[in-house]
Amino acid sequence: MPLRNLTKKDVPLAWEKRLAEFSPPTDRFSWLRLVWEAGHPWEGAVDRWFIYQMIPAKAVDEAIIEQLEMPPPSEMGNYYDTVLGEFVRNPDCMITERAWHLWRETKCWGRPFWVIQGTKGGHKRWFSTLESKFLKLAGLPADPPIPGDLPYAPFDDRVMAQLEAYDLMRGVHGSLKRNKHLGNKANAIRQERQEQEFREELVKWLACQVEEIAPDVTKGLMGMDAPRRDLDVKKMHRMQEEAEQSFIETGRTNGHLLTL
Repeated sequence: MPLRNLTKKDVPLAWEKRLAEFSPPTDRFSWLRLVWEAGHPWEGAVDRWFIYQMIPAKAVDEAIIEQLEMPPPSEMGNYYDTVLGEFVRNPDCMITERAWHLWRETKCWGRPFWVIQGTKGGHKRWFSTLESKFLKLAGLPADPPIPGDLPYAPFDDRVMAQLEAYDLMRGVHGSLKRNKHLGNKANAIRQERQEQEFREELVKWLACQVEEIAPDVTKGLMGMDAPRRDLDVKKMHRMQEEAEQSFIETGRTNGHLLTL
């Protein structure tokens, strides 16, 4: 049984052009590419557009390149066991069947970055460790929706708005880190204000990423597993708001505010 349903679906030219204007193909740094993912043959259909991060060869570890140049993962001991009813992975395999094919087209290592589905412009395929931590502190799911769980959506303005917001936050965060090393006392107050603004935008953006799978979850920065000593809803909301404000202002979370 094949590892992946590699059904070919042409990307609409208007979509391809718009994404290329935002993130053009290059061999100097990572760029983005639309890919149709039908899903694995042994699972229910996914049938969603993905945006892959294409990493040029010069930025890829030699061990990864070595595997990309080898026979595909389906010939490296990766298979679906129909008796066990589970996928068996070769622990030494670091690439996917899709990445193997994309390498032959582009000489870039393709990694799934974004899933286009739902009404909010889609979401990241996986969250970073730090992003998951923030979401858990907020009482929100620490993992993004599973591809196929939200309604189908096309590549449109909503997707671009999300990508542009994420790109802006990454740029601001990088700039803030550089300024912290180069700054002086005269810039300290402005620097702290900018960092607060960044953390506030990060909290809002991350909450939007999981809103469709947790629409009724309170978005205050509270501990997901914190014991609740009473059912005083007003008090709970007030403490959640205090915890969120503490994070925005200081970048830290206060343990006593997370125990409700």
